[in-house]
Amino acid sequence: MVLREPVTTRGLQSGERKIWLLSGLLFAVAGAYAAGVIFRDSEDFSPLVDGVLGLLTMWLPAAVGWLIVYRTKGRRPDIMLSVGALSFHAAGDAYYVLQSAAGEDVPLPSPADVGYIGFYLLMLAALASIVRDRLREMTWPVLLDSALGALGAAAVLAVVLDPILNSALDGPRSLAAALGAAYPLLDLLLVAAVIGIAATAGRAIGEGWALLVLGLITYAGADMVYALLELNDLYVVGTPLDAAWAAGTALVGSWTVFQGRPGGGGAKAAGE
Repeated sequence: MVLREPVTTRGLQSGERKIWLLSGLLFAVAGAYAAGVIFRDSEDFSPLVDGVLGLLTMWLPAAVGWLIVYRTKGRRPDIMLSVGALSFHAAGDAYYVLQSAAGEDVPLPSPADVGYIGFYLLMLAALASIVRDRLREMTWPVLLDSALGALGAAAVLAVVLDPILNSALDGPRSLAAALGAAYPLLDLLLVAAVIGIAATAGRAIGEGWALLVLGLITYAGADMVYALLELNDLYVVGTPLDAAWAAGTALVGSWTVFQGRPGGGGAKAAGE
């Protein structure tokens, strides 16, 4: 026992360093991309900033997340679902960036929408997994607080998103119109779910839970701003708005990193 303790301590310290290094790498890449889009001197497509760094900010959180899935041996449904969501988003963004690099407009719908819709559905499923694992520990007053927080957030967002929904629903019925209405509704559901969970579960979500909450709110907020810009044909690739998406995915990716450490999970592993 005396001989094993130093080895265990060194192993834990090494694991801690790896966690902080992975998390720092995610933020460093997102920060480099943000600096690139903020201080750029032209709105033309930049192969380095919009191409390499832009795609790296999306694929790196997914790649790191799958590493955490491997380390946890797939026993954490919430991690697997959130990493799957990041992967879907990265795939959709890759298509969008490559089409923009070719100078082509990305229509609605397009293959990119499969990735973006997939992100929302899988992330909502991840949040549902977190709630499911905590339900037995929640009392009725706590559940009521959660419901009130979610409904309050939904009411505020409904006012903000009303112009987008009206624009999508007033036109002729089509798949494009359905997607135009689906995105703001999914944003509303995502933010309402996050606020509802954060209002009740707190650290029960797991270590680094604030990263998940802040990341999803940042992501959804950027998506709402994008929808408002698109409503007036003002959005272009490579603006600070894209940096907000990168920050959101980096925060979510960092949450998965902290969940992968021993004892870092608030949601129970399957079969435990």
